[in-house]
Amino acid sequence: MKICIPTQSDTAADARICPHFGKAQYHVIFENRELLARHNRDDRPSGGCAPIDWMLEQGVTHVICLGIGDGAYQRLQAGGVTVLHAGTHRWIQPALQAAHHQELEPFQPENLCDHTHEHHHH
Repeated sequence: MKICIPTQSDTAADARICPHFGKAQYHVIFENRELLARHNRDDRPSGGCAPIDWMLEQGVTHVICLGIGDGAYQRLQAGGVTVLHAGTHRWIQPALQAAHHQELEPFQPENLCDHTHEHHHH
């Protein structure tokens, strides 16, 4: 699995997961729990698809997040990326370990953010 996780910190390996995919300052990619790449929001051109395009170019197979909007979710799904809910995990390393042990559930459409931020995740 090549996994991308949105985060607010460039410390990457021990960072906290950003609560919302689209608001993340950084997107970091791991394979076999090793950091492969990171992408800074400030380095990308404007437009909501830029981090997703970058992820697809990097061959990401899974995204782990706490919240994601319908547009990003649909775009990732169309690119063949499985979107997993981080569940109770708020830090990257425990979430990666849970993914490695297949303990994370795929995001369900009814759990997507509607941007009113009065949503509920399981």
